[in-house]
Amino acid sequence: SAYIFERPVDSFTSDGVRKKSKNRIDLYRRDCFVMEGKQTGKRIGSQGWNNAMQKAKNQADNYVRTLPSDEGRPPFIVVIDVGRSIQLYSEFSRSGGIYVPFPDPSHYLIRLDELAAIEIQQRLQTLWISPKALDPSKYAAKVTKEVSLKLAELAKSLEGSGYDVERTAHFLKR
Repeated sequence: SAYIFERPVDSFTSDGVRKKSKNRIDLYRRDCFVMEGKQTGKRIGSQGWNNAMQKAKNQADNYVRTLPSDEGRPPFIVVIDVGRSIQLYSEFSRSGGIYVPFPDPSHYLIRLDELAAIEIQQRLQTLWISPKALDPSKYAAKVTKEVSLKLAELAKSLEGSGYDVERTAHFLKR
């Protein structure tokens, strides 16, 4: 799907009636993200900066909720303090839940100087191109499958070394 700069979004009256508005998403990619950019001019981490960034996140969240239902909700909200930082929020169920810091509350804020780190570059590239690949439940399923395969190999090895099936199963359950 295409990237759309300044994508218009409608708003709603208090009784739920859709009305045209002048609201625009700074950058949007269907099935990927809503991005909201600000230039706070405030010190990162200060109360004023925190307030400005939370307001920008709330604005992006409102935009997500006004997207047409046939587009669904993107898995990410990206909030940028232009030239200074990026904040990532995710909601992989795409069901209208709450967007939470991604990958976790300690690492969702990316400062400009951190963009040199390969891990950060890969995270942003994946978010940009294939955001569903960042879904932790997909990673957990892959890890579970890998662990299951290793346990099966271990069971065969133990049984092949002369341990009986019940003893091996009891050992592996522990």
